[in-house]
Amino acid sequence: ITVIRGQRNHCTILKSKIPKNFLFTAKAVKFGHQFWIFGGQRLIEETEYFGLEDDFMKTRNDTLLWNAIKHKYYAGPILPDFQLTLGCPVALNRSHVLILYQEVHQELPEWKCLNGWTYDFYKFQWVQKHFNNCYKFKHLILEILDLIL
Repeated sequence: ITVIRGQRNHCTILKSKIPKNFLFTAKAVKFGHQFWIFGGQRLIEETEYFGLEDDFMKTRNDTLLWNAIKHKYYAGPILPDFQLTLGCPVALNRSHVLILYQEVHQELPEWKCLNGWTYDFYKFQWVQKHFNNCYKFKHLILEILDLIL
């Protein structure tokens, strides 16, 4: 982890490298004194690949927390849905993070659905699946503006 202080000053935190083979193309969000890292894919070693029929990468649903005060990684919560690995995290406050993600409507393929899950780090539990708003893909911008306003 690199801390940037102004335009010309930065430092790298010792022992902050993400553990080997944990995440590739991961998402991260800062809340309070922690960073939550999730999604992405685990790179599979060549020796592990033999005998596997899938690609060289495997999506993970486990997560990591980096504590910026203790400079240490901890295991984070398990994602309840693999769709969340492609989501966009938003810190709501010091203890709650919302992950927004999009999926295709099951019955109407021309429609997309915007979903969101919230995790409560004080209670260490998924709070709820917040919403499931579906919209026709060609009207995406108008529908998102309606959701926001």
